[in-house]
Amino acid sequence: MKQLLVLIALMFTANLMAQEAINFSDSTYEEALQHAKKDNKLLFIFLYDLECSHCENMRKNVLTQAPVYEFLNKNFINFKLDSKSQSGIQFVQQNKIPSFPAFLFRDSTEVDVVNFTGEMSANEFIEEASNALNPMKYQTNLAAAFDKDTTNGISCLAYLNSLKRSIQKDKMEGIAKRYLSTQTESQLLSVLNWKVMALGINDLQSREFEFIRMHKNEFIQLTSQKRYEIKVNSMVKKELQAAVDFNLLAAYQTNRKIAESIALRSVDSIVFLYDVQFYEKTKDWKTYEKVVEKNIKNFGWNNKKMLNDIASNYYRSLPTKDNLLFAIALAKRSNEIDNMYNSNYLIAKLYNKLKDVKNAKIYAKRAFDVATTKNIDKAEILKLYKELGMH
Repeated sequence: MKQLLVLIALMFTANLMAQEAINFSDSTYEEALQHAKKDNKLLFIFLYDLECSHCENMRKNVLTQAPVYEFLNKNFINFKLDSKSQSGIQFVQQNKIPSFPAFLFRDSTEVDVVNFTGEMSANEFIEEASNALNPMKYQTNLAAAFDKDTTNGISCLAYLNSLKRSIQKDKMEGIAKRYLSTQTESQLLSVLNWKVMALGINDLQSREFEFIRMHKNEFIQLTSQKRYEIKVNSMVKKELQAAVDFNLLAAYQTNRKIAESIALRSVDSIVFLYDVQFYEKTKDWKTYEKVVEKNIKNFGWNNKKMLNDIASNYYRSLPTKDNLLFAIALAKRSNEIDNMYNSNYLIAKLYNKLKDVKNAKIYAKRAFDVATTKNIDKAEILKLYKELGMH
């Protein structure tokens, strides 16, 4: 009798635990698809990478929440797949999955009616997944509606919104341009068309961005200064970052010139940030020196890390007397913002390079004191102490 009660308790616990998690199928993908077809449900596929922190947060902290697993268990057949497994690698290649985590809602013909990627809250996940219960929100149906009439801005915007988190988001610019090409210049100036451009246009060299740039004041009136700047800033960052990443001098210079012509302080600040990165990466120290000395007080004077990084580059790669004195001024400004070990140590090294032992010792001592207070490893400062003849 006692054994029977224990068995019943274990079965009850197991059943309770099963109800408190997503009922993922332990079959193959093909079998899960057939199960969904038999039950007349969509197949939900959770594709993850165990080395992806975003995947782990979704897996452990979001998909385990009751509203999420109850919603999924009620409405779908659920299947999960490790992207690094043999079947997962094949699935990723066949379906061209660009990032993880990925969430696919697939019909019996293996068409994704809805899909999206990325880390999000439980409420956001349910909101996105709920679109799979509404044929009006199916990406396939929204695509068909747009293809039927590419002059319809409302259909275009609805389709773009469905793609912004999807595995097909790289299609968005082409879709936006298809619609916008049907609009005259006078038609382009509307709130609807701004929304289409804000979602779909990311090319600084495009006709559409030229229009945005030339009609800055009108678009600010239609939307707001803040929205306009958010969009333009994100475009500039994206284009300049790509040029920096791949050392594309011609693309960097072209997009930089366009960005400068926008005449927004926020954009000018972004341009300076990427100038510093690009010319450091390409070791064009002459241009690096020019842009730093022209812009550091306007766009980097309150950024202690940038000030120290630039001063360090001057120490290593621009070691003339005037440049070293300039670097000391930058590091001292950083020290005014926050009395840090790094800036004091750097100032000591800069003075030492100038053969100014007196000031080098002063800042070496300050660096040592900060290191002591903040429990920082003293190996490098003790090495400098020895070089300066300090004890």
